[in-house]
Amino acid sequence: MAILCAGIAMGFGCASNEWQADQVPLPQSTPYDANQMARTAYLEGFRQGYTAQRNQSGGVEFVTGPYRDAKQQGFRAGAAEARARQTGDVPPASQIHIAN
Repeated sequence: MAILCAGIAMGFGCASNEWQADQVPLPQSTPYDANQMARTAYLEGFRQGYTAQRNQSGGVEFVTGPYRDAKQQGFRAGAAEARARQTGDVPPASQIHIAN
């Protein structure tokens, strides 16, 4: 037991200090800040788009409803943000808002 504790204390067998949980850099503001439900849909779409682009997976199936456009716009913005971070494009795509 003492050897195990010493090994852990010295950093043997531990995860790298560089490891971080998958984090999506959500934008501070959205085109839907005045409507909390639409803002939530936008941020959900942003998260899905960012993750899909980062993992190079397919798109997302959008549900119908009053906030479908917000979610789709968020998805496109999230995917653009991930592409910008992968390629080093400036300005961050999360600052670009697509007009409806």
